Amino acid sequence: METRNKNPDFDSLVSLIFLLYSFAQSCYSASDTVRQGDTLRDGYTLVSEKNVFELGFFSPENSSFSYLGIWYKFDSKTVVWVANRDEPISGCNGVLRIEDDGKLVIRDGNDGVVWSSYVPCSSNKTAAKLLSEGNFVLSRDDGTRRDPPLWQSFDEPTDTFFPGMKVPVRYKRGECRPFRSWKSPDDPSPGNYSLGVDPNGGLQIVILDNNNKRRWRSGQWNQQFFTGLPSMRNTASYFHGFVISHPNENGTMYITYTVPKHEFFRFQISWEGREKQSSWNAGEKKWDYLNTEPDPDNQCELYNFCGNYSICDRSRKCICLKGFRPRSQAQWDASNWP
Repeated sequence: METRNKNPDFDSLVSLIFLLYSFAQSCYSASDTVRQGDTLRDGYTLVSEKNVFELGFFSPENSSFSYLGIWYKFDSKTVVWVANRDEPISGCNGVLRIEDDGKLVIRDGNDGVVWSSYVPCSSNKTAAKLLSEGNFVLSRDDGTRRDPPLWQSFDEPTDTFFPGMKVPVRYKRGECRPFRSWKSPDDPSPGNYSLGVDPNGGLQIVILDNNNKRRWRSGQWNQQFFTGLPSMRNTASYFHGFVISHPNENGTMYITYTVPKHEFFRFQISWEGREKQSSWNAGEKKWDYLNTEPDPDNQCELYNFCGNYSICDRSRKCICLKGFRPRSQAQWDASNWP
């Protein structure tokens, strides 16, 4: 019986393919889920059901840092959530995994922890799933129960409020979980502006600066639209599911909204301090901006632009109310424009 010598190059190639396959499996075991023992490295992503959202590491344009974020599968430039916005990773060495205590953790190239999810009690069997509505949810993974999430990205919003997100507002604690703008178009770290429900108890949306000074307000919610946003009447189809619930026994209320099926709509607090409403134009593959507040061409929309006891008239001039006059004519003239 004749024996044939094995080809060492062929054996090496087979071994290499097997190792690469095993490595890929350990890094990425499911299309939308990370489980205990899995590792999601920079360059790999999770994709939600229906291919709407994608989660992975990204680097903003003109930036050498990387972040873990969520974006639209059909528009990777529109990032709706960022995890480690306070702790960017230098280079492309980020790793996401579930630790032995059940927490989601992001580590850098030196194996240092740059971000961690909050888990109220340790659990040695958890899984994190990217849902079709864009929520990244960490829950127990025992295959038998559907417990409430241990942690979810909807509870830690960045700068975008989109359908399905349920934002809690706690009057008793003065907490409104505001959306915080990016610092610049290329820097997702917390910026200079936040957007949320009036922390003083009014059912209206406000934009605040870093000093908690109001920049803009929407007017009161009348169960159909915000009174200071007449444009909402023209986009009523996008707000048929917009709800601000009444406070429950714990003083908590919620803001949420839905849109017609197969449409994509979002609110965003931009880095320059403007609330933008936009919908996805699938035909032209771009976002159509429906409204921007405050209007960049109308300074009268800035909160208290003309000061106390005055109004900004239709000609965009500051006018004192009857019985009052400007404290300083020079400052008054400077606030007006032709």
